[in-house]
Amino acid sequence: MKTHGAYYIIPWMLCVVPFAYSSSQHKPAWTYTDREGYAVMSAALGDVTKEWKDLIIRIEDDTVSKADVGPKLDACPKVLEEFASAERDFRWHLTRKSALQNRFLLRLPYLLTGSGGSGDVVYPRSGKIRDRMPMSEGSFYLSGVGFDSSGMRAAVYVGYECGGLCGSRRLHLLRKESGLWVEAKDIKPCESVSCEWND
Repeated sequence: MKTHGAYYIIPWMLCVVPFAYSSSQHKPAWTYTDREGYAVMSAALGDVTKEWKDLIIRIEDDTVSKADVGPKLDACPKVLEEFASAERDFRWHLTRKSALQNRFLLRLPYLLTGSGGSGDVVYPRSGKIRDRMPMSEGSFYLSGVGFDSSGMRAAVYVGYECGGLCGSRRLHLLRKESGLWVEAKDIKPCESVSCEWND
Protein backbone atom coordinates (compact mmCIF):
# COMPACT_ATOMS: atom_id res chain seq x y z
CA MET A 1 0.00 0.00 0.00
CA LYS A 2 1.62 3.22 -1.11
CA THR A 3 1.44 6.14 1.30
CA HIS A 4 4.38 8.35 0.39
CA GLY A 5 3.08 11.42 -1.38
CA ALA A 6 -0.20 9.83 -2.47
CA TYR A 7 -3.52 8.66 -1.16
CA TYR A 8 -3.88 5.27 0.45
CA ILE A 9 -5.12 3.01 -2.32
CA ILE A 10 -8.65 2.25 -1.18
CA PRO A 11 -10.85 1.04 -4.07
CA TRP A 12 -13.89 3.23 -3.43
CA MET A 13 -12.02 6.44 -2.92
CA LEU A 14 -9.19 6.47 -5.44
CA CYS A 15 -9.28 6.73 -9.20
CA VAL A 16 -5.97 5.43 -10.49
CA VAL A 17 -5.81 6.96 -13.93
CA PRO A 18 -3.56 9.53 -15.55
CA PHE A 19 -4.90 12.99 -16.16
CA ALA A 20 -3.39 16.30 -17.13
CA TYR A 21 -4.37 19.75 -15.98
CA SER A 22 -4.02 22.68 -18.28
CA SER A 23 -1.33 25.08 -17.27
CA SER A 24 -1.73 28.65 -18.32
CA GLN A 25 1.22 30.66 -19.55
CA HIS A 26 -0.40 33.81 -18.20
CA LYS A 27 -1.11 34.89 -14.65
CA PRO A 28 -4.86 34.82 -13.92
CA ALA A 29 -6.62 38.17 -13.95
CA TRP A 30 -8.11 37.44 -10.53
CA THR A 31 -6.53 36.67 -7.16
CA TYR A 32 -8.33 34.40 -4.73
CA THR A 33 -8.67 36.36 -1.48
CA ASP A 34 -11.62 34.72 0.30
CA ARG A 35 -10.42 34.02 3.85
CA GLU A 36 -13.24 31.56 4.52
CA GLY A 37 -12.48 29.89 1.20
CA TYR A 38 -8.93 29.19 2.32
CA ALA A 39 -10.29 27.73 5.56
CA VAL A 40 -12.46 25.33 3.53
CA MET A 41 -9.58 24.39 1.21
CA SER A 42 -7.34 23.80 4.23
CA ALA A 43 -9.95 21.54 5.85
CA ALA A 44 -10.39 19.49 2.68
CA LEU A 45 -6.62 19.16 2.19
CA GLY A 46 -6.21 18.26 5.85
CA ASP A 47 -8.72 15.44 5.47
CA VAL A 48 -7.03 14.09 2.33
CA THR A 49 -3.51 14.23 3.83
CA LYS A 50 -4.33 13.17 7.40
CA GLU A 51 -2.19 10.02 7.07
CA TRP A 52 0.78 11.85 5.55
CA LYS A 53 3.91 12.41 7.64
CA ASP A 54 7.02 14.50 7.08
CA LEU A 55 6.10 15.69 3.59
CA ILE A 56 5.88 19.10 1.95
CA ILE A 57 2.55 19.41 0.15
CA ARG A 58 2.67 20.81 -3.37
CA ILE A 59 -0.32 22.94 -4.43
CA GLU A 60 -0.80 24.34 -7.93
CA ASP A 61 -0.95 28.14 -7.65
CA ASP A 62 -4.01 28.65 -9.91
CA THR A 63 -7.54 27.44 -9.25
CA VAL A 64 -8.95 24.95 -11.74
CA SER A 65 -11.47 25.67 -14.50
CA LYS A 66 -14.30 23.52 -15.87
CA ALA A 67 -11.94 22.20 -18.56
CA ASP A 68 -9.51 21.01 -15.85
CA VAL A 69 -12.20 19.22 -13.87
CA GLY A 70 -13.51 17.35 -16.91
CA PRO A 71 -16.97 16.25 -18.05
CA LYS A 72 -17.35 13.50 -15.44
CA LEU A 73 -18.41 16.09 -12.86
CA ASP A 74 -21.73 16.41 -14.71
CA ALA A 75 -22.21 12.65 -14.58
CA CYS A 76 -21.96 12.47 -10.79
CA PRO A 77 -25.23 11.87 -8.91
CA LYS A 78 -27.43 14.86 -8.17
CA VAL A 79 -26.27 16.84 -5.16
CA LEU A 80 -28.50 16.83 -2.08
CA GLU A 81 -30.74 19.87 -1.62
CA GLU A 82 -28.75 20.83 1.48
CA PHE A 83 -25.68 21.56 -0.67
CA ALA A 84 -27.39 22.55 -3.93
CA SER A 85 -26.73 26.30 -3.66
CA ALA A 86 -23.12 25.74 -2.58
CA GLU A 87 -22.63 23.46 -5.59
CA ARG A 88 -24.07 26.12 -7.93
CA ASP A 89 -21.68 28.70 -6.50
CA PHE A 90 -18.83 26.21 -6.91
CA ARG A 91 -19.67 25.84 -10.61
CA TRP A 92 -19.49 29.62 -11.01
CA HIS A 93 -15.91 29.52 -9.71
CA LEU A 94 -15.08 27.03 -12.47
CA THR A 95 -15.77 29.75 -15.07
CA ARG A 96 -12.54 31.56 -14.23
CA LYS A 97 -9.10 30.85 -12.87
CA SER A 98 -7.74 32.74 -9.87
CA ALA A 99 -4.25 32.96 -8.42
CA LEU A 100 -3.92 31.38 -4.99
CA GLN A 101 -1.99 32.97 -2.13
CA ASN A 102 -0.04 31.60 0.84
CA ARG A 103 -3.08 31.68 3.11
CA PHE A 104 -3.60 27.99 3.85
CA LEU A 105 -3.63 26.71 7.43
CA LEU A 106 -2.24 23.20 7.19
CA ARG A 107 -0.67 20.67 9.55
CA LEU A 108 2.15 20.07 7.07
CA PRO A 109 4.32 22.61 5.23
CA TYR A 110 3.27 23.43 1.69
CA LEU A 111 4.61 24.98 -1.49
CA LEU A 112 2.64 26.82 -4.16
CA THR A 113 3.96 25.63 -7.50
CA GLY A 114 3.53 26.90 -11.05
CA SER A 115 4.41 30.06 -12.93
CA GLY A 116 3.05 32.36 -10.22
CA GLY A 117 4.27 30.50 -7.15
CA SER A 118 6.75 32.18 -4.83
CA GLY A 119 8.98 29.11 -4.60
CA ASP A 120 9.07 29.42 -0.79
CA VAL A 121 7.88 26.64 1.49
CA VAL A 122 5.33 27.80 4.07
CA TYR A 123 5.73 26.08 7.43
CA PRO A 124 3.06 25.63 10.13
CA ARG A 125 3.25 28.06 13.03
CA SER A 126 3.41 25.22 15.51
CA GLY A 127 4.46 21.60 15.56
CA LYS A 128 7.74 19.78 15.17
CA ILE A 129 9.11 20.05 11.63
CA ARG A 130 12.14 18.22 10.31
CA ASP A 131 14.94 20.36 8.90
CA ARG A 132 14.85 18.55 5.59
CA MET A 133 11.54 17.14 4.45
CA PRO A 134 10.85 15.54 1.08
CA MET A 135 8.38 17.01 -1.37
CA SER A 136 5.16 15.16 -2.13
CA GLU A 137 5.37 13.15 -5.33
CA GLY A 138 2.37 14.90 -6.85
CA SER A 139 0.52 18.20 -6.73
CA PHE A 140 -2.94 19.23 -5.55
CA TYR A 141 -5.26 21.22 -7.79
CA LEU A 142 -8.06 23.21 -6.14
CA SER A 143 -11.14 25.08 -7.24
CA GLY A 144 -12.54 28.25 -5.79
CA VAL A 145 -14.96 27.45 -2.96
CA GLY A 146 -18.71 27.54 -3.43
CA PHE A 147 -20.84 28.58 -0.43
CA ASP A 148 -24.55 28.49 0.25
CA SER A 149 -26.40 31.66 1.24
CA SER A 150 -25.91 31.00 4.96
CA GLY A 151 -22.14 30.59 4.58
CA MET A 152 -22.38 27.37 6.61
CA ARG A 153 -22.05 24.86 3.76
CA ALA A 154 -19.33 24.69 1.15
CA ALA A 155 -18.23 22.74 -1.92
CA VAL A 156 -14.64 22.56 -3.17
CA TYR A 157 -12.91 20.42 -5.79
CA VAL A 158 -9.62 18.75 -4.85
CA GLY A 159 -7.61 16.98 -7.52
CA TYR A 160 -4.32 15.19 -7.01
CA GLU A 161 -1.99 14.22 -9.84
CA CYS A 162 1.12 12.18 -9.12
CA GLY A 163 2.06 10.75 -12.51
CA GLY A 164 1.27 7.55 -14.34
CA LEU A 165 -1.76 5.78 -12.88
CA CYS A 166 -1.67 7.76 -9.64
CA GLY A 167 -4.21 10.40 -8.70
CA SER A 168 -7.72 11.30 -7.65
CA ARG A 169 -10.47 13.85 -8.27
CA ARG A 170 -13.20 14.66 -5.80
CA LEU A 171 -15.79 17.29 -4.94
CA HIS A 172 -15.75 17.74 -1.17
CA LEU A 173 -18.84 18.89 0.72
CA LEU A 174 -18.26 20.53 4.10
CA ARG A 175 -20.29 22.04 6.92
CA LYS A 176 -19.22 24.68 9.42
CA GLU A 177 -19.63 23.28 12.91
CA SER A 178 -18.57 25.14 16.06
CA GLY A 179 -16.52 27.53 13.94
CA LEU A 180 -14.62 24.79 12.06
CA TRP A 181 -15.11 23.34 8.58
CA VAL A 182 -15.64 19.57 8.60
CA GLU A 183 -16.35 17.04 5.86
CA ALA A 184 -19.98 15.95 5.56
CA LYS A 185 -19.12 12.33 6.34
CA ASP A 186 -22.78 11.36 6.72
CA ILE A 187 -23.38 11.84 3.00
CA LYS A 188 -22.67 8.69 1.01
CA PRO A 189 -21.11 9.07 -2.47
CA CYS A 190 -24.19 7.51 -4.05
CA GLU A 191 -26.40 10.18 -2.48
CA SER A 192 -24.58 13.27 -3.70
CA VAL A 193 -21.95 14.73 -5.97
CA SER A 194 -19.35 14.05 -3.26
CA CYS A 195 -17.68 11.45 -5.41
CA GLU A 196 -14.44 10.56 -7.14
CA TRP A 197 -14.14 10.09 -10.87
CA ASN A 198 -11.74 9.80 -13.78
CA ASP A 199 -11.72 10.73 -17.46
